[in-house]
Amino acid sequence: MSFLLSLLPFSFLKKFRFPSGREVNEDKMFDKTNVEMLQQRVKLVSLALVVSYPIYIYIGFSLLQHAGTSQFRHILIGIHFTSFALSSLYLFFYYVSKRKERFANYLSTIVYGYIFYYVFAAALSTINSQLFTGRVDVYMMLLISTAVLCPMKLKQLCIIFIPNHLFLLYGLSRYVPDSFSLISKQINTTAAVAIALLISYILYTYRHKEYMSHLQLKKKRT
Repeated sequence: MSFLLSLLPFSFLKKFRFPSGREVNEDKMFDKTNVEMLQQRVKLVSLALVVSYPIYIYIGFSLLQHAGTSQFRHILIGIHFTSFALSSLYLFFYYVSKRKERFANYLSTIVYGYIFYYVFAAALSTINSQLFTGRVDVYMMLLISTAVLCPMKLKQLCIIFIPNHLFLLYGLSRYVPDSFSLISKQINTTAAVAIALLISYILYTYRHKEYMSHLQLKKKRT
């Protein structure tokens, strides 16, 4: 196979090779450790949301009691309650998975669903805020935070970011009447998505290389 590839005129095809079984296993080991890191970090985020939920109740029912429209307040309270409920549920699954191994495989899939929800909640909150403050910075901050705290494969992050961002762009087009403000917000948030994807790709690639280097060093010592 390598001989046939060497005859091809394209340089990138000349360098092509199939990964060995050892490399595939090492990649799977890294994926497992990366998912475990995601589970741990989502656990911390969920714990922070659960602990701070009384503050959100106070803000929703006291400080923002007469702020904005009733639609704005109801959606905001709904987001806070749903986040609290799902965060509590995730913590339950997390601690159960540590005691019962069969739940660990489910948690490996569930963790991506929770990250998807957090981004969706930020997008919905941003659309909802157009009825009050009209700001989009919380959404942009959450994108960057997700990229930093939860580095993952680019394909996986695109599956999380792109549908939610399309939802945001549609929501902004519905609730932002000024065309110049709309274009500005759409450009800024789209740029934030691109930057977040780049940050996540860099961090994930760095972690992967560091993990592989650590394995090679460990093998040399043994």
